[in-house]
Amino acid sequence: MSEKYSLYPFKIVVFDVDGVLTEIDSVWRFIHKTLGTWSLARKNAEMFRRGKINYEEWARLDVELWRGISEEKMLEILRRVPLRKGAKELLNFIRSRGLEPVAISAGIDLLVKIIADVLNIKYFEANEVVIKNGIITGEIIVRVEYGNKDQVFEKIC
Repeated sequence: MSEKYSLYPFKIVVFDVDGVLTEIDSVWRFIHKTLGTWSLARKNAEMFRRGKINYEEWARLDVELWRGISEEKMLEILRRVPLRKGAKELLNFIRSRGLEPVAISAGIDLLVKIIADVLNIKYFEANEVVIKNGIITGEIIVRVEYGNKDQVFEKIC
């Protein structure tokens, strides 16, 4: 048995995205500050923190603030998110040991797809921003909540 496999009884390594694979700690805040919607979004976040709304409602209220933004403009914003220093090297090291990196994010799929492409991550899950005819509709399909990454991980496995 090669050393590559004998040390590792597991097959995957799971990463969060915001603040782990990227330098920013919240893609939501990054987008809102870029678009000038942060003051409204902060109120939504506060309602969520106080338990007045659930995660899905909070995500929906936030994405509604982006309604009408073109997908291309959003992607242009998200391409500016800095990758964490050493992320590429770490993921290459993990792969060299026979392990598969996986990304799970309570953020948005548009960023996670960019990061997955840059880092060659095959398996990932995040919340889907609904886009029709190249325009953000203001809707979101919540797949990963603030506190259910373990359940998402089980589904991926």
